[in-house]
Amino acid sequence: MFVIGLVLTAVVLLPVAAQAGSVKLVRDLPGSSSPAELTPFGGRLVYVAYTAETGRELGTSDGTEAGTKLVKDIWPGEEWSDPDEFAVMGGVLYFAANSPDHGRELWRSDGTRKGTRPDRGLESRSLPRRRS
Repeated sequence: MFVIGLVLTAVVLLPVAAQAGSVKLVRDLPGSSSPAELTPFGGRLVYVAYTAETGRELGTSDGTEAGTKLVKDIWPGEEWSDPDEFAVMGGVLYFAANSPDHGRELWRSDGTRKGTRPDRGLESRSLPRRRS
């Protein structure tokens, strides 16, 4: 069986063909730094990475250039949401993130922009804001 894994580096997102031993560039993330929270989700990889355009936000990749993209810019502008603490349960990605309206709180995502929103299933309370 041919196994494909995904590896993020500080500058590029690379698919790694484990058995073939080959590496190729999928997409250069402009100004990217410190990719983290690499999490398999729905046949894709979700991650957090910094880009000059959006700051530190939630991204996703299917291992192709076209399929490697921002999920949602939760906090547009000079600030960024800095998502972390990823957990997948019941086909939903849960994570903590900063937003301009509520500070740090629990979010949920189905992997799409429209399906990424604060989780209002629990009493809405802000979490302490994490500084990077």
